[in-house]
Amino acid sequence: MKRIIVTFFCLILLTVFAQSQDTGKSLYYYQRYHSAENIFHDQLRQHPDDGETWLWLTKSYISQNNLQKAEDSLAQAPGSISADPFYLVAKGLLALQHKNVESASFYFNQAIDITKGKNAIVLGSIAEAGIMSPVVDSSYTFDILHKAIKKDKNNSSLYVTMGNGYLKLHDGNEAFKAYREAIGKDKNNAEAYYRLGTLFLSQKNPDVYLDYFNKAIVADKNYAPAWYELYSHYLYIDRDPVKALQYFGQYAAVSDQTIQREYANTDLLYLTKDYTGAIAQAKALLVMENSQPRLYKLIAYSYGEMKDTTNAFAYMQRYFQKEADSNFIVKDFETMADLYISQPGMEDSVIAYYQKAITVSKDSASLFAYYKKLADLSKVREDYVAQAKWLGKYFMGNSSAGNVDLFNWGLSAYRAEQYSQADSVFAMYTEKYPEQGFGYYWRARSNAAIDSTQEDGLAIPYYTKLVEVIGDDSLTATNKKWMIEAYSYMAAYETNTQKDYKEAIDYFGKILEIDPENATAKKYIAVLEKNVKPGEVSN
Repeated sequence: MKRIIVTFFCLILLTVFAQSQDTGKSLYYYQRYHSAENIFHDQLRQHPDDGETWLWLTKSYISQNNLQKAEDSLAQAPGSISADPFYLVAKGLLALQHKNVESASFYFNQAIDITKGKNAIVLGSIAEAGIMSPVVDSSYTFDILHKAIKKDKNNSSLYVTMGNGYLKLHDGNEAFKAYREAIGKDKNNAEAYYRLGTLFLSQKNPDVYLDYFNKAIVADKNYAPAWYELYSHYLYIDRDPVKALQYFGQYAAVSDQTIQREYANTDLLYLTKDYTGAIAQAKALLVMENSQPRLYKLIAYSYGEMKDTTNAFAYMQRYFQKEADSNFIVKDFETMADLYISQPGMEDSVIAYYQKAITVSKDSASLFAYYKKLADLSKVREDYVAQAKWLGKYFMGNSSAGNVDLFNWGLSAYRAEQYSQADSVFAMYTEKYPEQGFGYYWRARSNAAIDSTQEDGLAIPYYTKLVEVIGDDSLTATNKKWMIEAYSYMAAYETNTQKDYKEAIDYFGKILEIDPENATAKKYIAVLEKNVKPGEVSN
């Protein structure tokens, strides 16, 4: 009787152990690798001689990209399981992580020999290990896999492994067939639906991949990877943060709490305009070791949306102190420039950050906006050289730029005393707008500045054209001013350079036709008439 009780108790323990191992495998299947790792550790404390659990623990570590822990843990396995086939597969899997194919083959072949090639689980594990490695010959992997399927034809997971193998070979058609075969064996195989979804995700076919991801969660509502892909689609493809947040909530409920998940949650809080929540979550993450500097930016942006420019500015400064230069994007510089605008006396910093934005921006519309802002800032500082530079960049190639922009470019060059450039710009103006007087007037002014002694009369052709364009019709105040200036210049040129006093008197006379009371014209006519020979005085 006592023996029967002991046997019954042992059976209970074995049943509990098997159930625990199944729980760990399920967590691994759901890609909850950390939780699976904990389960397998608990199992091994009670049953350190179970080779299959050592294999699953090793896989869990490798799936978390933690090779060192995988090696350290497996090194603690008791010597009594050195010939366990699953332990040998684990050793081979580790060898493949170091690209040691020869060593891996040795362990795999030992495992096959011990099981006489009849254990489908061992064979499938070896095939999976080969697919996880970039250095294993695919023919070897498929050979092992076909042997496993021959031993267990209805094992749906083996067909998923086969599909993964074909994907590794970039053979989407065969991968599709294998995943469909897996579903044929088990209609509730969520991973098979998920893999089909990722297949069409790579082809950017949302109608199809969304259907498969949804079928995956119908097959198994706990399959976290499918929830994640649905969240990712609505966040990055459909640009619907609210809907993405709903799917993220489902994902979070069935996935391990990881730092990556907390970052994603923080991003969603910001995107759904829960700025207070985003700030709190980001600050909590910042106290953790190796936190990402971009959190400072997220906090700054959140404060900015809340119109708290003081805190926004402070956190953006920290972001620039902490983040690597290679990770900065154009909006970072633009944001910093905009924040510096709120700081009195920081115009130099504003300009510096807009200039940095220009160096990394590839969007022409954004570039033109930066050029315009820099031009406006330069004007405020009365730095007309810089204003002309940025207005030139703003105008050239900008289909949205108009006559005012072209005029301002020329005028800033004139104010900067860059008269040749100003002449060139206003030459463009006269070509584009020949019916307007602005271009001719400022070409005349620019050339008058170049030819300051009137030795060559460079401004004469443009003043002449200005008079022609204005005509004799009723004159505006501006046109009268321009006409008087034009005739005054021509009169001065004839007087001082050409010594043609009669012609000069004629030009002063034209001024009096426009402004009969012009004292200057009257004065110079009187002076010049004294120098004209009898009979040469103009009528």
